Amino acid sequence: MRRSEPRRPHPGSGPARSEVPVLSEPVRPALHTGAPAPGVRRALWVAAALLGPAIPVALAAGARGPVVTWLLAGLSSALLFVLVLRASRSDRSDPARITAETDEGFRTFFEENRSVQLLVDPESATIWDANAAAVDFYGYPRDQLRGMPLTEINPLPVDRLREALERIRTGIQPYLQFQHRLADGTLRDVEVHSGPVRLGERTLLLSTIHDITEQKRAERAWRRSTAEAHKLALVASRTRSAVVIADALGRIEWVNEAFSRLFGWSLDEIRGRDPLALLRGPRTDEAIVDALRRLTLRGREFHGEITAHARDGAALDLELDVQPVRTTSGLTTHYTAVIHDVTSARRQERALREANVFLGKLIDTAATAIYTVDADGRITNVNNAFSAITGYEESDVRGRSESEVLGTEFRPPAGQPGDRGGAALSRAECRIRVADGRERIVIHNADEIRENGRFIVGVRSFVDVTDLIAARRAAEAATEAKSEFLANMSHEIRTPMNGIIGMTDLLLETALDDEQRSLLMTARSSADALLQIINDILDFSKIEAGKLSLERVPVRPLDLAEEALETVAHRAASKGLEIVPVLDPASPSQVLGDPVRIRQVLLNLLSNATKFTERGRILLRVGPDPRGRPGLRFEVEDTGIGIPRNRLTRIFEPFTQADTSTTRRYGGTGLGLSISHRLVSLMGGEMGVRSEVGRGSVFWFTVPAAALAPDEGENRPLAGRHLILATEDPVLAEATALWLRHWGAIVDLAPDATAALSRLDARIAAGGDCDLVIVDEDALETSRGIADLESLASRTVGGRAVPVLVLAPLTRLSNQANWLEHGATAVLRKPYRRSALLDRILRALAGERAGQREEVSSEQAGERAPSSDARSPAGTGPGLRVLVVEDNRINQLVASKQLTRLGHRVETAANGRLALDLIREQAFDLVLMDCQMPEMDGYEATRAIRKLSDRERASVPIIAMTAHAMKGDRERCLAAGMDDYVPKPVRLEELRAAIERVVAERQPV
Repeated sequence: MRRSEPRRPHPGSGPARSEVPVLSEPVRPALHTGAPAPGVRRALWVAAALLGPAIPVALAAGARGPVVTWLLAGLSSALLFVLVLRASRSDRSDPARITAETDEGFRTFFEENRSVQLLVDPESATIWDANAAAVDFYGYPRDQLRGMPLTEINPLPVDRLREALERIRTGIQPYLQFQHRLADGTLRDVEVHSGPVRLGERTLLLSTIHDITEQKRAERAWRRSTAEAHKLALVASRTRSAVVIADALGRIEWVNEAFSRLFGWSLDEIRGRDPLALLRGPRTDEAIVDALRRLTLRGREFHGEITAHARDGAALDLELDVQPVRTTSGLTTHYTAVIHDVTSARRQERALREANVFLGKLIDTAATAIYTVDADGRITNVNNAFSAITGYEESDVRGRSESEVLGTEFRPPAGQPGDRGGAALSRAECRIRVADGRERIVIHNADEIRENGRFIVGVRSFVDVTDLIAARRAAEAATEAKSEFLANMSHEIRTPMNGIIGMTDLLLETALDDEQRSLLMTARSSADALLQIINDILDFSKIEAGKLSLERVPVRPLDLAEEALETVAHRAASKGLEIVPVLDPASPSQVLGDPVRIRQVLLNLLSNATKFTERGRILLRVGPDPRGRPGLRFEVEDTGIGIPRNRLTRIFEPFTQADTSTTRRYGGTGLGLSISHRLVSLMGGEMGVRSEVGRGSVFWFTVPAAALAPDEGENRPLAGRHLILATEDPVLAEATALWLRHWGAIVDLAPDATAALSRLDARIAAGGDCDLVIVDEDALETSRGIADLESLASRTVGGRAVPVLVLAPLTRLSNQANWLEHGATAVLRKPYRRSALLDRILRALAGERAGQREEVSSEQAGERAPSSDARSPAGTGPGLRVLVVEDNRINQLVASKQLTRLGHRVETAANGRLALDLIREQAFDLVLMDCQMPEMDGYEATRAIRKLSDRERASVPIIAMTAHAMKGDRERCLAAGMDDYVPKPVRLEELRAAIERVVAERQPV
């Protein structure tokens, strides 16, 4: 006979009490036919009653092995089959015999069955009989159980109890679960399998009762733990900490999103895996892993730290809290692990520990004395430097007050600890007395640490500056001596220089032949070069000593740039170089700054560009700071020798040039760029350089300078005018067209004179206007140049000849008459000022022609050498009676000649005392006073003159004449009572201007 596989309980639901072994094929139809014979039906229920108790027992035993389950299921099927066959045959013979035999067999099985069984009368809902196992289970004697109403053991209401009995009797529900009350009053969960049994003439219900109390308790505990796990998972899924839920064997059942983010594993990838094996890595402490595994296997909790590794191998410091989840009976069903990532915190702790160690070493190795005090001002700790400076060991001073240790003259800069209430660090210079009795000067700092207003500790430190102060005083004395030396050196050098330059200027004003003039110009040039070197050294010394001050006065930056260009223009022209200014009209017209220092830097860069450039040209660009900051950018570009890349980083250092061969070839001190760089820095700007050997250099600097005032209205004097500009130089075209368009002109650019003529003819043919043609001389340097110029000059527009303006470089002065002869309206020398260009254009548009005379700006004329006929006195009006007070005979002579040249009468005095005597005796219109003289210097003499009783003589104008050139010289002269100041060597024009100023101030209004 074939046996079927028993159906297994659903995992997690506990054993299913309704499951019975599958019946063999001959028996199955008998149970499922619609109306079996009474005997067969009775035999089936007898078999069920007899073997039913074994079925769930066998199923429950399945946990111990499937063999028992198979054995009991087969046995029940076989026995039930025998009883059914027997009943079927008896049904067809003697009914009385069948009943008797069946009753007898049933009684035997009923009495001897170990399962709790009751015979129940469904009509009266009472117990008809109970077997021995039932007597033991319920605790009632059999006689008491017989006839007992079911309500005594079943707490269900009577009506519900009768409904249940009816369902059992009719076969609708052969088994039910109830709670039964025992004799001692306790309630037990039971499962009742029942079926009708006919004994004699009576039909009863045979009920087999299984005590399932513990199973029910386990089920309830399981449901509770499942619900708790569900709630825990819900909470854990929303927490920031990583959470793991594992089964009783430690296999992962669930992880939250925080776990996945931290470790890089998803739940689907790690479900069922061992988390310890999963997260272990090179830095994991195996001892901690073993301890964790032992504790969890014993159902114990774990709290500690471990280093684990994420999926990508990153080491993580974790704080781990593992808790078992138990049923009420103490059975461990799950483990939960809450994981906190403390990697950052541990890293910070390690950094803090390292910082503390470092700080401790730093304090112990610091050259600064450091000590701490308590709230009473008593020393608690000192470092090594404290002991080294004071001579006291920590044990000598601990517990003693600061004043007791450091001397009664010592006064902490912040008062006693706790007085400041958390004020900022205080600092003071004070004196202390050290262990050997010596007095030291220290810079003392005091601070304190508070927490919630409560004083924690006072921190003190000091540095011994005794030797430093002594060194500073010595350095100040040395600096003062150096300044005095420089002043004296300036005086001693400038005094003879005054004679050289003054006499040279005077001689150049006389009638000379060409050779004599050339020799004197050479001497004058050499004297100027020597004076520049002296000025560089003095400027550098003043910067080093911090005695160079800056002015802040209104400056017109574009005018200043043009002045600087004109200063070097003739020097550049003498080398065949052309200088082109590219001035941006967007530049502010006036700013606040130091014009002398800006001009000095510009002249240095332009002079260097001229010095180091043999061919090509020099560009000066001026415009707004391209970084958008309020200020200006100046840029000087040359086509000179360039600077090697390895020298660029040192080019602004003092006494530095590109290399020694540069110094030998070109000369110079190497101070100019260093001074310029420091001047720009003092003005708040920056300076830089780009250079390439053999191709040239670009030096630039910026000067912060906000526009002093907005420009007055838009000046468009050429508005609507049509101009043609012919030049083959794109830079000159850019620089000139910028301003022409800024003034309102419409500009047509042409590459040469031939193209300009073609465009002019085209405009005339089209009936258009052309008011002026500007032609660069380089555009005429062809075989057609003269013809093109004559053709341009012959064209008329509206019956009026078109004026032609030629731009000619200073390098070719001889061509000017030639251009004027062949039709040019005027010739303008390059580099030109914007004002000169505009003036020449407006004059040409007005119909004025230059004729054969040279057109140059007044500034350019001033740069040229004086002509041989320049011998007439340059007087300042009616001659003045001037007293020259000068101890040096040469300088007396120079000043006398200069004043005579200006038309004045001169008397001299060798010192201040003689001058004072002369002024007491005679009236003078002006005194020219040297400052440094024997017996009585110029300062003392001036103060004495101002104290004279004769008010007219006491108020005589006095102009200082000094060879000093240090900071404060001018102020010192004015403070002594002098009216003006001219430095030596005295230039004729500077002297004339100073005399005009003081005389004008004394004139009655």
